[in-house]
Amino acid sequence: MNPIQIESWSLRVIDAVRAGQPNEDFLVELKREWPAPQKAARRIAGHANAVRGEKILWLIGVDEKAKKIHGASGDVDLADWYPKLEKHFDGFAPRLTPLNIKVDDALVVALLFETDQYPFVVKNPSGGHIQYEVPWRENTSIRSARREDLIRLISPLVNQPKIEIRSGIFQIIEVSQSIPSPDKEVSNMDFYLDLDFYIISNPKLTITFPFYRCDLKLYLPTSGLLETFSLEIRSLKPKGRTDRNNTHASGIMASRLSGSTFESLSPTIQWSPDQIILNGSGMLSIKAYKRFSLKSDDLLSKSKLEETDEDVLIRLEMNSFDLESSLIIETAMEKTEAERGCFASWEIKQ
Repeated sequence: MNPIQIESWSLRVIDAVRAGQPNEDFLVELKREWPAPQKAARRIAGHANAVRGEKILWLIGVDEKAKKIHGASGDVDLADWYPKLEKHFDGFAPRLTPLNIKVDDALVVALLFETDQYPFVVKNPSGGHIQYEVPWRENTSIRSARREDLIRLISPLVNQPKIEIRSGIFQIIEVSQSIPSPDKEVSNMDFYLDLDFYIISNPKLTITFPFYRCDLKLYLPTSGLLETFSLEIRSLKPKGRTDRNNTHASGIMASRLSGSTFESLSPTIQWSPDQIILNGSGMLSIKAYKRFSLKSDDLLSKSKLEETDEDVLIRLEMNSFDLESSLIIETAMEKTEAERGCFASWEIKQ
């Protein structure tokens, strides 16, 4: 979900609060003030477990009872609050995308949590024999999960395909030298990604992944989110048939079109311009491409790309109507020595 979508969702909720309408969206939680990290951890975990993979939205600075928008307190620093909250989780906490939203003279903080890594478990702050809890939200209250709740959590995972990443490379090619402008320099960069992975899937099931329900994100930890590559196929043919010899000078097979494409390397996986159909286990290869115009004063600039030694994080989310939760592939790539003609390069180290 991009910032525009988060803001649009948030403003719809805020408009409803102002109109005196009760919040009936189970995916939304409204808070007048920042909750304490320990209390928030249990409530977020319960909320995330109950929605089983759906995204949830918390709005800080919205008073539903008073029907007013007070704005979030400036005394709380999100960079300090969220790490404190994470410490109360056993394992992963839901991934967070924050967004500040200006509403008249108030500043509302929207917190979008991704819950696809459920179940979420929190630590017992009191210690003792019961060390952990799986919280569960029921209506607006939080309680411990019962057996039937745990069955609801686990059952969608039974038929979930498993992923084994085999290899991957991400490279950046400078297409043209920096172009001076009145106040900054602009560099055109081509981003190429080549990722091979093996899917282990139940042969008794047919699972279809439409490309419009797939999303590929590239993260550089020092600079945040770089870009989202669309996996929707538009009039591209299987690369195994037409582009096998279309190799870039850097060694990456990639389409020169802005977008992404899948190449099926297994007879158990059917390919079409719109979707992939799993009829069992097999190997898949995804190749993605995107051109960026990077300005010298951007958060991610040419000089910062050149200087960084940070890993690149690749996150592929594939959604199917045949599964109750998303299929998530996440992997880190280490920076390596760039090949000739390549500006920067990252690879998966086995």
